[in-house]
Amino acid sequence: MPRVTALSTISWATRWLGVGRARNVPAAEVADFKIRTGMTSGNTVFEDLELVTTAGKEIVIATDIRDAQEARWLTEEMKRAVSGRRF
Repeated sequence: MPRVTALSTISWATRWLGVGRARNVPAAEVADFKIRTGMTSGNTVFEDLELVTTAGKEIVIATDIRDAQEARWLTEEMKRAVSGRRF
């Protein structure tokens, strides 16, 4: 699971086969956060958290959130952390 931090910059890191990659987006370039359906396993649906930039680019910053309520909560917390403006 990637680690996401939010202050003036949204930063997250991912790993694949032990190789890590860090990415950043300035908070001023964040237009929105969205939840999208990721993978499914049997009857379990996993949610992904997407960051939408002011340029319209959609970037997945967290994956495989098992609880839809937790995904909604995390989305709202990220919105609050980035700025006081409404999304």
